[in-house]
Amino acid sequence: MPLLIGIAGPVAVGKSTIARVLGELLSRRPAAPSTGSVTTDGFLYPNRILERRGLLDRKGFPESYDQEAMLRFLAAARAGRQVRVPVYSHEHYDVVPGRSVTVGREDILIVEGLNVLQSCRRPDGRGPAVDLTDLFDLTLYVDAELDDLRRWYVARLRTLLRTARGNPPAHLRRYACLSAAEIAEEATRRYREINEVNLVENIQPTRERADVIVRKGSDHAVREVLVRGSGDATTSAAASALPAITTMIRDRPRCQGRAAPAAPTKAQPSANISPLAPSSVERGTFSRRGMATNCTTTATTMLGVKANDSPPAPIAPVTSR
Repeated sequence: MPLLIGIAGPVAVGKSTIARVLGELLSRRPAAPSTGSVTTDGFLYPNRILERRGLLDRKGFPESYDQEAMLRFLAAARAGRQVRVPVYSHEHYDVVPGRSVTVGREDILIVEGLNVLQSCRRPDGRGPAVDLTDLFDLTLYVDAELDDLRRWYVARLRTLLRTARGNPPAHLRRYACLSAAEIAEEATRRYREINEVNLVENIQPTRERADVIVRKGSDHAVREVLVRGSGDATTSAAASALPAITTMIRDRPRCQGRAAPAAPTKAQPSANISPLAPSSVERGTFSRRGMATNCTTTATTMLGVKANDSPPAPIAPVTSR
């Protein structure tokens, strides 16, 4: 069964890049573990369903995801099964019909997304809610200042517009005739009205659930890494795996962007989060979080997933609700 690492954080904070860099660094360890990564964006409902439900402007909010499919995927991955995961395209702002990636046989599987630290339940409300954090062995939250998030979002939008080369998909056409200043103004407005609301209501409140908080500066460089202190229930996993992971991130601080360096800001850790001690580098080996086993049993029983059940199983968003 793979070691599951979850990476959460706001829109445009650089979760995908952190996941890619972390996977590359972990694969270079002496044991040369195989690594893979996948995003929860593939579990968003297709745009036609979101439009029918009046949720297109709430894409990324909990109700815009096929949570049952996402739970089935995580439970199957923990059980050691190969699973096909739908592919999402940021260029086309939609799930790509008929496309999927197969994951589940890696030594380490990294799952990144807005909702990795949230709770999920069946759409019909039956059964208990499942905290996704309990399905992961280790979890990270990538954090940054709000002004930087807005700026990075605008920069990402401009990159998508350049890539479209005069033929933008439907969701970008509103920007086609705008000046650079107008694009920045409109994108910032949409970020405030949609993404910031989601950040405040659903994403940021889950930050303290993470085993590691990675705080980035305005140049995308990692400025601070915080891990849970000795009084937390996840210490057994943190003591062995987190120091190596967070140190590798810190040794490769610039994860994307070429902005001018900014002076680091010292954020105050929460009551049970403490800065990573340098002396803990490369200590121990990976171990699984004990409470994850209990939650996996609950999820697999609820969703009917068994270890080593028929691979690979397609997990696709619902298309006709």
